[in-house]
Amino acid sequence: MKGKIVLSWSQIEENIGKRLGDFLGVTDAQLPLIYIVKPAEGDVKKYQMEGDITSESILKFHEDYVAGNLKTKLKSDEIPETNDEPVKVVVGKSFNDIVMDESKDVLVEFYAPWCGHCKSLAPKYDELATKLKANPNIVIAKMDSTTNEVDGISISGFPTIKFFPSNRK
Repeated sequence: MKGKIVLSWSQIEENIGKRLGDFLGVTDAQLPLIYIVKPAEGDVKKYQMEGDITSESILKFHEDYVAGNLKTKLKSDEIPETNDEPVKVVVGKSFNDIVMDESKDVLVEFYAPWCGHCKSLAPKYDELATKLKANPNIVIAKMDSTTNEVDGISISGFPTIKFFPSNRK
């Protein structure tokens, strides 16, 4: 594979390994794992190898990548058991069901829990959602973009607010 791919190895400890683990959505309990990380225009594509790690499986993983047979690996929290607050919680796994619902106008705040601007926006965003909750065709939602990803949605700063109009997703 020399000259075709750059290989690196990292532990998830402190500093860069911890940041890499957070970026990939990987914990110590999940290791060892193999990923292909490919920078793409305005985004980064990540592919996780499944199954046992052997020389043959790594070569097959690379072949599948080159052939375009791999599906990107996206981070997602679990879908909340209840979601009855005025501001709906969206995670990667529920994005298509909530945000891409063609019958609804959806306003989504992509935020980071540590973001000061996001924290100051929260009461105003809650107030907006409360005022509009009587209209069943409007959804005010938020997604923690540090732990959730959606293919085709690139977030470069926090908060980012995007509108997804009905019938024009």
